[in-house]
Amino acid sequence: MKQTGSTSGGDFLAADPAKPAGGFARRSAALAVGVLVLSSGVTGTADAATSHVWVRHAAGNAAGEVWFNSGPHNLDRGYNSFTIKDAMCGDGWGIKVRYQVSGSSGWNWTSGVACDGGGARERNVTIPGKSKYVKMTWYGCKYALDGTYQPECNGPVNDQVGRPDNQCGSRWMSRANGYFYNNSWAVSIRPTTAARVAGAALTRTIQNALQACVKFPNDLTSAKRNSLYKQLWCHVAYAKNEKIGGGPTWDLEASRPDVSWAKAANVISHRCNW
Repeated sequence: MKQTGSTSGGDFLAADPAKPAGGFARRSAALAVGVLVLSSGVTGTADAATSHVWVRHAAGNAAGEVWFNSGPHNLDRGYNSFTIKDAMCGDGWGIKVRYQVSGSSGWNWTSGVACDGGGARERNVTIPGKSKYVKMTWYGCKYALDGTYQPECNGPVNDQVGRPDNQCGSRWMSRANGYFYNNSWAVSIRPTTAARVAGAALTRTIQNALQACVKFPNDLTSAKRNSLYKQLWCHVAYAKNEKIGGGPTWDLEASRPDVSWAKAANVISHRCNW
């Protein structure tokens, strides 16, 4: 999908947020520089995939699971990559993906993954990228390891093959990219070490650097702009804690609601993904 133009250098935040009350401001600042202790069972950054499907057996139990990571949305998994997981070892089935990129001549299969006999349970498979956003349809499929049955698939899932990310050359981010998916818009940032230790007071400075690197759609509503800013603030404020805001990318999604500042600072409940 084609991006619209930038905001001509203006803020992606529609208006400066109202400053929190004194008590909240002090609490927020303390959390930003302190060490937060998470309860047991809380894991790190939420999965950054742009689409997902379960692959199921006839009885309804899970045979496998597949995610697609569009463009640079989940760089640790690979650029334009599928994460393919075999959820049931010993069932005689493996998991792979059937996909078609718009404008291509036909359907393609990824390599498969099967944990039967001690094989790998999960793998990441990168597909060829494009110079612009291109629609893609894909299915998560199971295939019989002995070849007895034809592959059986769940889907379809609609997503987009992402374009190369922008090299920002900024003190605060090495690269970033904006993209559309699921009728929404998002931007992924690869923060530098300086950004991870900057602290919340420099959110506006980092926002300006992001705005200089990535074109934002003109038609983002005020609520969406405010939400994007609060998400950025959360990552900047809590990036020192890897279990909260310190993932390999900071992913800001316009589809997330414009929550109150009190909720944005309640980071233990959402880890910057509300």
